[in-house]
Parts: sequence; C-alpha cells; structure tokens
Amino acid sequence: MEGRKSAFAQENERPEVGEAGTVVQWKGFERLDDERSERNRKMDSRKWNTSESGHGPELISNAKFEDFKLHVEFNCAKGSNSGVYLRGRYELQIEDDPQPEGPTMRTGGVYGFLAPSPEQPRRPGEWQTYDIRLIGRVVTVVQNGQTIIDRQEIPGITGGA
Repeated sequence: MEGRKSAFAQENERPEVGEAGTVVQWKGFERLDDERSERNRKMDSRKWNTSESGHGPELISNAKFEDFKLHVEFNCAKGSNSGVYLRGRYELQIEDDPQPEGPTMRTGGVYGFLAPSPEQPRRPGEWQTYDIRLIGRVVTVVQNGQTIIDRQEIPGITGGA
C-alpha cells in the first residue's frame, strides 16, 4: 500500500455537536505529510510504501488529538491488508484481501465493530480517499465522497490496538 496522510481541523467551520451534546469548534490545521512539521511526527525509516512481505512503515503523529478530522489518500495494492489507527485505538480498515473475514473487516469498516454501508467496490491500484471525523467515540467516514459510516459510536478498542 502507498499512502499520503494529512490531518486537518478546519477553522471557522460551523460548530458541531459532539458526544453528550457538547459543542465542537474546529480550529487550525496540521499536515502530517509536511516535512516542516517533522517535530510533530515520527516516521519509520523505511519509505512510505509496503514491501512484498506486507509489512510497511508507520506514520505516527507525536501530537495528541482529541476530536479531529483526518484526510487520508491511499492506494491499496491487490491482496493487501492495512489500516489507519484513530488515536491508536480504533482501526479503519484498508484492504483488498481475497478472503475477507466479514463486513467490519473490509475497506471502510472499523475493524470488528462497524461495517461500511454502502460498502464501496474494491479498487486495487487506484488512489482513494477517506475523510474521517472522530468526536469522542463517534465516527463518520466518507470514502471517495460517499458517506459509509455516519455518526456511529465505536463500542470498544479494535483487536490490533
């Protein structure tokens, strides 16, 4: 899998209501793929590509995010299995596994808990996007412009966390 990741919380956006009715106001933004922000992240010494073994590098922000929006661009190779960890606790799946385990373990699913609906077609070798909003444990996921998880609570920590 190849990928570029950038996190952003947009300023001057209308306030949103989060968990328990709290109001969330987005402010500022931070790009995780900007070399000037290197102090805010750590990156595995390998290139941001997976090897044939299927084990690729990690891009981890040293900054701590509570409620956030994350934009991810990814290109999942045929037969790959990967994901994006939200707060290091919840895995949003990226895969083209020929033998998928179940709907929550397919691209767009929060591993083991939330299935994407509608499930998007697999597109190995094509660039795709996720726009993710996480407020408390309530997640919204938009894949390639289509909402596939809409304000659903993640009930627990996913298996690989």
